[in-house]
Amino acid sequence: MRGSRFLGCGDIGPGDCISACLQARLSHECQQTAADNRQLLGALLFRRAIQSFQGTVMLCERGMASDARTLARSCVESAIVLDGLATLEGFEDRIAQAHDRHRRVVANSPLADPGAQPEITDELRRGLKKLLQEIASRYPNRPREINLQEVADKVGLLMIYNTVYRGTSGDAAHPTMDLPMRHFDQQAGNAAVWRGLSRLTDIALDFQLGAQNVGN
Repeated sequence: MRGSRFLGCGDIGPGDCISACLQARLSHECQQTAADNRQLLGALLFRRAIQSFQGTVMLCERGMASDARTLARSCVESAIVLDGLATLEGFEDRIAQAHDRHRRVVANSPLADPGAQPEITDELRRGLKKLLQEIASRYPNRPREINLQEVADKVGLLMIYNTVYRGTSGDAAHPTMDLPMRHFDQQAGNAAVWRGLSRLTDIALDFQLGAQNVGN
């Protein structure tokens, strides 16, 4: 299992990985080196992947195929980022930079929204501007987000990116023309009926393709 490499435990089962993640989190209050921070980040991201997978199974059981596929996409995203963290030098810094980019966008949004101005107090405005100044001082050319496709290519997970992540982006995670087809079937006389459980095999196929690729 790829996620276990961050914990220095070799190949261990999901239950043991979860326990190891919890132990890693306890070290958060301790004085840590850069390597420890990287290990902790990997452990917590792996917990996110486990939770997304559990959510996918639960939604499948309830016939919510489209939402289950959205969480399946989250699993793939976590797997790619985890592999990048494990194999690409300095990738933890890229994650931190993407985080600062997100904070910059969130801080700029209310300041640039005319409708939000009456709700912004002077204290909040000062706080947002201070945050923006701090981020600008660290990134003269602005912080950059992570290109997930590029990372997937570098770590050998481009196939799972193209089959599962890209596919579920179009028919589950975003409101595209493909999305309604996950909920309805077109019948004779142009009558639409709820599809429900009939496409759960698609999710199983996506996971099978992804598991085969990760295992290789």
